[in-house]
Amino acid sequence: MMRMFSQAYKRYVLGTLTLVFTLNFVDRGLINILLQPIKEDLRLTDTQLGFLTGIAFGPDVDVNGVTKHTLFVANDNDFVGTVTDSNHPAGIDNPNRFFVFGVDAADVPAFLPQQLASRTCK
Repeated sequence: MMRMFSQAYKRYVLGTLTLVFTLNFVDRGLINILLQPIKEDLRLTDTQLGFLTGIAFGPDVDVNGVTKHTLFVANDNDFVGTVTDSNHPAGIDNPNRFFVFGVDAADVPAFLPQQLASRTCK
């Protein structure tokens, strides 16, 4: 049995979804525009700012004599202490995690660094 919806309801749903998508797009764009003023106001380093946006390059570290380049990745940018939802009405510890990846040339043997050719603009 196929359920039919009125034209008014379809327009309402489409309008609501469009509004939510637009606000999401503006929100993400706005934070990128404001990153530099946030960095200056809070006196953040590039690494700390990277943590706020979800990804950051870390310092090189030596592991058994091999230099590894590190990359920090946050699985979520919501730094709330506890999460409450229908499955956990009393709240649970926020499942956000940071992951650290260490790579060297042996880990990616086919990797070629990007070469940027210098060009003169006319």
